[in-house]
Order: sequence, then C-alpha cells, then structure tokens
Amino acid sequence: MPLPEIPLAFIYLGCWFLMAGAVYYFLGIETRGKSIEQIDRELAATAGMAQAATPAVRQA
Repeated sequence: MPLPEIPLAFIYLGCWFLMAGAVYYFLGIETRGKSIEQIDRELAATAGMAQAATPAVRQA
C-alpha cells in the first residue's frame, strides 16, 4: 500500500468502528447490575420465543 493511502485506510477503518459502536449501542443488551443467572434466564426466554415462532420441520 502506498504511503499516502494509509490515512485513508485508517479513516475507512474508523468508520466501520463507529458503525459497529452505533449498532452495539442500540441493540446490545444491558448487563449492569444483573447476575450471570439472570442474564442466562433472559437469553433462554428470548431463544425459546424465537424457536416457538419458527415452524417445526417434519421428518420423513
């Protein structure tokens, strides 16, 4: 990579980090003040709802 293109590459990488941070900020789960068991129960309940929403696959 030529030397003058290195700052542009860092700007590009920084934009990806900003977008990832924004996604995490709006979609990440809050874990402050919760125990591991409580987080596990919440995730299991969410996974159970997602499995219930998908139709069952029949075996032949």
